[in-house]
Amino acid sequence: MFDLFGAWGSGATLVVPRKRELLAPATYVATRDITHWYSVPSLASHARRIGDLPPQSMPRLQQSRFIGEPLSHDLACAWRLAAPNSVIDNVYGPTELTISCAEYRLPEDPAAWPVTRNGTIPIGAIYQHLDWTIRDSAGRPSDEGELLVRGPQRFSGYLRPTDNAHRFVRIAGGRTGTVIDEQSVDERDWYRTGDQVLWDGHALIHAGRNDRQVKIRGHRIELGAVESALRRHPAVLDAAVIAIPDDQDGQNLAAVVCGNSERADDLGDFLRASCPSYTIPGKVVWATHFPVNSSGKIDYRALAESLQEERPSQ
Repeated sequence: MFDLFGAWGSGATLVVPRKRELLAPATYVATRDITHWYSVPSLASHARRIGDLPPQSMPRLQQSRFIGEPLSHDLACAWRLAAPNSVIDNVYGPTELTISCAEYRLPEDPAAWPVTRNGTIPIGAIYQHLDWTIRDSAGRPSDEGELLVRGPQRFSGYLRPTDNAHRFVRIAGGRTGTVIDEQSVDERDWYRTGDQVLWDGHALIHAGRNDRQVKIRGHRIELGAVESALRRHPAVLDAAVIAIPDDQDGQNLAAVVCGNSERADDLGDFLRASCPSYTIPGKVVWATHFPVNSSGKIDYRALAESLQEERPSQ
């Protein structure tokens, strides 16, 4: 609905691609004379993997907005080469905050693009009409931790009040307390986005999801950070990392990687040069594509199921 009324309300023509057209977005943009693009980064990543994102392939594109997933620096560079006349906006926001609540526009000159520690484009600053704070694991104010937001875009709570538990917090006297089932949510309460962010003094940088952190052999691991490390290898176009059960009732990391496996003989050494040993996947599977869900995002559950099916039966 956001996309529909955003287009109609501005007097634009809404062009909805067929499912098969989404498989080759650059071709679709060129043939339909699309001027504005709005999607999850996974669609652009898929186009790059299948070779449908060549330089100058989308010269009429004027604005490109990505939302729903972290946008990597490398993918943004590839998109800019394909659409040299388009501005690129990295948009952030969970559904509970009415779709988008922050955005970052990349400078016109790619040489001025920020380089972040995890290789992603910043998500910018929270919109001025909203309140936000970052809290560490102890609930204290911090420059790195979970992002909390409140204001007119924040929804009023879930239909089932029990679902509000642990998703809202009330801050009083600088201390953070959890909103429990029996309490009603009001405008004072902060929504816990579940997103880990870093404030670098100029913009917020998305550092991962709380639900994509795992603990293996006593070590807390951010799966998104491992994916970023894999993508830095020149032979890797994209990567997805998950934790799968092992034979000792524990977990091991596994990675599904898209790219040129013939040029990745040194992948293990490459990771060991910059990553702690406990973050290096014990299993790496090369693939031509990732399964996606109805929103076009990587379907991690389907990946986990496919990898577990490959385990030998006991």
